[in-house]
Amino acid sequence: MNPAFRTTFAWILRIGLGLLFAVAGAEKILDPVGFAFAVDRYGILPEAAVPAVALGLPWVEVLSAGVLLIPSWRQSGQMLIAAMMAVFVAAVTYALVSGIEGECGCLAGMALSWPTAILKALLLGAAVWLVREDQAP
Repeated sequence: MNPAFRTTFAWILRIGLGLLFAVAGAEKILDPVGFAFAVDRYGILPEAAVPAVALGLPWVEVLSAGVLLIPSWRQSGQMLIAAMMAVFVAAVTYALVSGIEGECGCLAGMALSWPTAILKALLLGAAVWLVREDQAP
């Protein structure tokens, strides 16, 4: 693949992931109670951990989005986004297999569905590609 194309494609992916995580995090920051209900719906976390996750995770999403634009920090942001996406893919898949219904807690109005799980898996793939791309010589 042409190096200029790879660089351009990587920046397009970074900007896209950054915008997605910034918007998703901001929505959750503005509605922590709604996000807490969404997190609790999965039934994965102990009840006592739900408020901490509902209050902390959105800020991690926004922070990781921001550092994607800082060259010396972007690899950390990409790794953090890849790790979060891996957890999100696992959580949505678990919910679907378990018959849990409702909003996924991702973006406003996104339902727990197989298309949502596939989208999350594609975003995970994009994040992993970015991590590997920045490690290439």
